[in-house]
Amino acid sequence: EAAVAEASAAAQVVYPTTSLLNLRAGPGKKHAVARKARFGEAINLSGETKGNWLKTTDGLWVSKSFTSASKPEQFNDPVVSAPVSEPAPAAAPAEVAAPAEQAMPAE
Repeated sequence: EAAVAEASAAAQVVYPTTSLLNLRAGPGKKHAVARKARFGEAINLSGETKGNWLKTTDGLWVSKSFTSASKPEQFNDPVVSAPVSEPAPAAAPAEVAAPAEQAMPAE
């Protein structure tokens, strides 16, 4: 019995798998972002769901797609994790030849 209660309590906490996770006022992207949770921060759930959205104990909603039931070791953020392409090296400046000295007419 205790193991079942423990497992169900464990399922009531999720962790963001991205660097920052939006907690919204309602279940859906159209709702305003109320706050952001950092990667690995425990988010307590009320148990209520609507589609892919999970309701938190403080009445906010998170997308299940960006959470894990176990605390992740490394975030999986497609924006932050994307390899940064190195800018092409700048071309070496062309050497500018000094103007040739003009011969002064003899007086």
